[in-house]
Amino acid sequence: MRGPLGSSVLWFCLLVLGAAAQGDLGVGLKWGQESATLEEARVSCLDYGLYNPFNTNVTGTLQATGDLDRVAVPVAPVAVSKFTPSTSAVTTRLCFDVPRLYREECRLGPYFCSRACQEPPVTYAGDVAAVAAPEGSRPGTGSAVAAQSAAPLRITVACRSHGVDTSPERNGPVYGGLLLAIGIAGWFGNQRRKPPEVRRKLKAEKLKRKLEGLEKRP
Repeated sequence: MRGPLGSSVLWFCLLVLGAAAQGDLGVGLKWGQESATLEEARVSCLDYGLYNPFNTNVTGTLQATGDLDRVAVPVAPVAVSKFTPSTSAVTTRLCFDVPRLYREECRLGPYFCSRACQEPPVTYAGDVAAVAAPEGSRPGTGSAVAAQSAAPLRITVACRSHGVDTSPERNGPVYGGLLLAIGIAGWFGNQRRKPPEVRRKLKAEKLKRKLEGLEKRP
C-alpha cells in the first residue's frame, strides 16, 4: 500500500505493538497530506489528528523532526481520552514560521522592491511525530513516553515574482516622509507669498513680544 492510507496502517500496527509492550499507552496520528506549499514571511498551519485506541488517557502533542524542526512552532499538549477512534481524532494544528527567504531587488533601501524568482525553491523535509505520555505528565519527558507514530512531510516555500512594489503597506515610511516634506515646503511657500507689509507687521509683532518678555524679567 502507498500514500497516507497505507502509511497510516503501517504506523498503526507498529504503534499497537509498541504500546502493548508499554502497558497500553500510545497515541495514533491521522493526516491527509505528505507535502505542502507555504508562503514565506508568515506563519502557516497544517491540521493533524490525534487518537487513542487504548485504555489509558494520555496527553499528546506533535513534534517536527529533520529540517521541519527549524521552522516548526511548538505545539501545546492536548488531552486524548482512552478509546478515542481515528474517526473522532482530536484536531491538532502544527504551525510553521517561515522566514523571508528569497532575494529582492530594491530601489531605495528596503523600499520599492521587485522579485524575479530566479533561485531554486527552498524546501524543508522531515517527519511529523505524535508523542504521548500518561495523563498529567508532559510528552517528551521522563521514561514514560509511549511509542510514537509519524508521518512524512515535505514543505516547499513558494516564491512569488512581482514588479516594483509601490504599496503604502510596504513603503509607508517613504510616503510618510514625502508628505511631511511637502507639508513643510508648503508652509514656507505660504510664508513667502504673504505681502511685504504683512511680513513686516508680523516681524514687528514678534519683536515687540520679545522685548516685552525681556522687560518683565527681574
